[in-house]
Amino acid sequence: MGYAILHLEYFIANLVTIFEWHPISEEHVDLTANYGFITTMQYPPRALAVQRTITTVVAEAKTGVRLLGA
Repeated sequence: MGYAILHLEYFIANLVTIFEWHPISEEHVDLTANYGFITTMQYPPRALAVQRTITTVVAEAKTGVRLLGA
């Protein structure tokens, strides 16, 4: 179990690092629950994932500073 969680954490960390995340619309996040067998969000947030260039990722790793809009 611990090994699987480690891989999931690594996978999520890579998604956050490699992509820039932008909201699709300007609407606020609605946290209304949809109760059923499994509780989910009634209106899940949507995002547009834009791949960042490798040079931006490397530059941020070296400086430790997030380069916005690059």
